[in-house]
Amino acid sequence: MAKPKVAFYWCASCGGCEEAVVDLKEDILKVADAV
Repeated sequence: MAKPKVAFYWCASCGGCEEAVVDLKEDILKVADAV
């Protein structure tokens, strides 16, 4: 079974949520591995 993909979609908002994800730095890789 193929591993699901993780994506973030900017839905005409301020972009703060996307910046918060970028601020996670290396920790975001742990989240992506868990999916």
